[in-house]
Amino acid sequence: MKKISFVSHSQINKSKWDYCMNKSINRSVYGISWYLDIVSENWDALIYGDYELIIPVTSKKYTCFFPFIKHLSQPLFCQQLGAFSSNENLLTDSKLIMSILSFFKKRYYNLGYSFNHHTSIVYKNCIINNQLTFKYIDRINLELDLQLDYDKIFKEYHKNTKRNINKNFSHKIKSIKNVSFFVNFLKKNLPKNVLLKTKDYKTIYNIISISISKCCGKCLGLYNDKDELLAGVFFLTLYDRHILLFNASFKDNSQYNYMAFLIDFFIKQHAFKNEFLDFEGSNIKGVKRFYKSFGAVEKNYLHIK
Repeated sequence: MKKISFVSHSQINKSKWDYCMNKSINRSVYGISWYLDIVSENWDALIYGDYELIIPVTSKKYTCFFPFIKHLSQPLFCQQLGAFSSNENLLTDSKLIMSILSFFKKRYYNLGYSFNHHTSIVYKNCIINNQLTFKYIDRINLELDLQLDYDKIFKEYHKNTKRNINKNFSHKIKSIKNVSFFVNFLKKNLPKNVLLKTKDYKTIYNIISISISKCCGKCLGLYNDKDELLAGVFFLTLYDRHILLFNASFKDNSQYNYMAFLIDFFIKQHAFKNEFLDFEGSNIKGVKRFYKSFGAVEKNYLHIK
């Protein structure tokens, strides 16, 4: 009988790993090997059989004083992980799920890990039905199906969003080629409660640079008639999904919502395609309300603690 095994980073066959991810029902850029290498340098894995089901294991030392104690930790800029497979039966197998959860509980002193939307319900049910001692919460993710034509999508916008977009405002939208310029714009204009360290901005730079080099990332900027940048976004695109990973707007006394213009522009470009715009969601009410105002719906995921 096949079993699930822990595989350390150096022993992972990344060609087989990425093949499994590319074929998975619930494939995600968050779990592709090159992305994990950026956000969690020495990630390990749980692997079933010959890479038939894969689970990224992203851990860090609990403290520098106790290096032998490890913490299962969700990396920054990596919203959802968990199990990935092309076999639905493996993704929902109760014995396999119990093995995975038991491994996490026994091996890690502290937990903070998110399971992808596709598997969240079965993992939550396993925790509840077996009375496992995990704390868990549902975290919000918002996404917009882009398969309808733009006029039909626009019809579902909130009236305030429509009003913002219809304001007469002289602007232009173009690609931002200079990644350092974009990252510096983020530094200056992200809300003060976003507490990122220097190393985190380095990670952002690496995500954007490597994604662009792999033709799956794009920075867009909204400029005024003086060619001053007012809002910037970075979309990470893979598997017919555009993830709004980083964005920021210049704060002034203007009546305009600069970000609304940018997002609407992107939706207009990609409407009537079999794709999704993934806002990544937020439990912050104002952010959630803004993303929902484009017609986005909740596709939530499970976070265990």
